Amino acid sequence: SPSAAPVTPPVAAPEQRDLEAHVGTYWLSRLGIVALIIGIAYLITYHFGELGVLARVGAGYLLSAGLGAFGLWLARRHPLFGRIVFGGGLALAYFVTYALHFIPAVRVIDSEVLALVLLAGFVVAIVTIAHRMQSETVAGIALFLGLHTGMLSDITAFTLLSTTLLAAGALFFLVRNRWVIVPLSSLVAVYSTHVVWAVRTGHMAPGAPGDDRLL
Repeated sequence: SPSAAPVTPPVAAPEQRDLEAHVGTYWLSRLGIVALIIGIAYLITYHFGELGVLARVGAGYLLSAGLGAFGLWLARRHPLFGRIVFGGGLALAYFVTYALHFIPAVRVIDSEVLALVLLAGFVVAIVTIAHRMQSETVAGIALFLGLHTGMLSDITAFTLLSTTLLAAGALFFLVRNRWVIVPLSSLVAVYSTHVVWAVRTGHMAPGAPGDDRLL
């Protein structure tokens, strides 16, 4: 009798494998670093007030430096994951710089002008690093998370000016590198932050109904 043909297990279609790999490596990793940075930002905002002034600043920058160094180390084996983590480290350092003036638990700078100069310098540093690395991932993650800083604060001229600085960085990448994802993710970050502002009672259009504030 003829021998039975070997049974081969079903193989997933190439399109399905590509989709799973894209979701796993591209989107879930980004969502993970977003959640991590937001969690650390809340930790700094609500628990660093118990520390001394130098300890607040030092701990914040130490966390961001450690995350950035881990991202560079990880990039040797997993370039995509490493760049995502490194971009998160840059974003966390931006948040700490922002908090030096605006977040009560970390505030050590009273001058708004000095705070804006420091933020502008840090945005230039983010743009320079991402441009030299030619990494759209680093630029997108750092600017996207930096723009979410406003969720932890009220709406003031300082908040809007800091947002404008980050938006200028995104515009640079659009004009110079033709990176479309960076400005698009910046738009998402800006409008999601505005939605958070809108649903807070009294923070936008005080006295107006909730639907009007959201609109």
